[in-house]
Amino acid sequence: MFRGIIVFYLAGTMIALCLNIYRLFLSISTATSIRARNLKKIGYYFNLSKGAFVETKPSALLVSFTILDLLIISPLLSWLPVVLALFNWFRVRANKMPTPEKLKELQFRLATSDLTKEQVERTYSGIRELLSTYGFQNAAEEYEDTNSLCSGKYNEYRIMPTAKRIRLCWHTPDYDSTGEAIYEYKMDGYNVESRLFEQFTGEYSIKERNVYVVKDGAVLETEIRERAQKDKFSVSLGETVDEKIAKLNSETKWTILPISKLKYFIMSKHPHFYPDGELKRYFRQELERFKSGFNKLKVKAQENGYVISNTDYGTQIHCPDNAGDSERKQLSDTYETVFTKQIFTEAGLSQSEFSNSIEIIEMLSVLLDEKNPFEMKT
Repeated sequence: MFRGIIVFYLAGTMIALCLNIYRLFLSISTATSIRARNLKKIGYYFNLSKGAFVETKPSALLVSFTILDLLIISPLLSWLPVVLALFNWFRVRANKMPTPEKLKELQFRLATSDLTKEQVERTYSGIRELLSTYGFQNAAEEYEDTNSLCSGKYNEYRIMPTAKRIRLCWHTPDYDSTGEAIYEYKMDGYNVESRLFEQFTGEYSIKERNVYVVKDGAVLETEIRERAQKDKFSVSLGETVDEKIAKLNSETKWTILPISKLKYFIMSKHPHFYPDGELKRYFRQELERFKSGFNKLKVKAQENGYVISNTDYGTQIHCPDNAGDSERKQLSDTYETVFTKQIFTEAGLSQSEFSNSIEIIEMLSVLLDEKNPFEMKT
């Protein structure tokens, strides 16, 4: 009986070794593929241990340990990887969904064509959008993304640290109108400056999608005016063509990014820009400034019968939900008298900073690896 157990164990070890050799062969093929060369142009490297493309280039030590694990350590555990592999295979088969043809097209392009950096960025963005739209959660894990930042329900920022660019994608609740903008950014001490580099949107015409208004940092004024003559919906309501062009021109010039969680998120992607420990010290000071300011305004609000909460419009001071009509009218009439500009100045926050204070505190807490992020209780 003991001999049979040994034979059974060795058989499992050999099966696990064969599976790992197969995995290693596939990983090497992926790491040396055209897809890998394309993604390397936008700062992604294939991580052998994770089987995914990540931003940090794997060290030689990590690669060596992974190979050692695949060929020696993991097979010695014999049946464990076999069972896990079989479970994952059955799980994938049971939940398999048909792949959209557009996704197949983009994946094929990324894997077979030697693209330029800009083409890779656009193709990769299209793949991510389709994966998100169709709910391909397993497929999305192929690219490990720690650079996405959601802002509200319908906006998503994605930072490209290597290229020093920001991609902003937005859409209406029904996805009838979508758009995308690419901003360049640069670091200037504790300021982050940005300018619009490219923008296209589908909101200008129901029949026409992906209409460019900015390319290579230049506003396409002629096309915007021609389109406006053909389509009265070519500009937003309440906005003239001249106002639209002036707004875009101002965005194509370098401007300091306002205090927001996006600013701190970008800074966190460039720690080597600052002396050792300096960025963490700055984040800590900012966190304390926002927490202190928030608490001072919270006390002021409670003393005067108001509450503070996080809404779709940011951090707001407002009447309690259970307030009666007369109380609501009184609090509404006295708001500007109670919360003057001087009150915000004494709290150490501008009104704009306060309106983003809850999400900024949460962001800074995460960046500082706080185990218990500051909780807002209204």
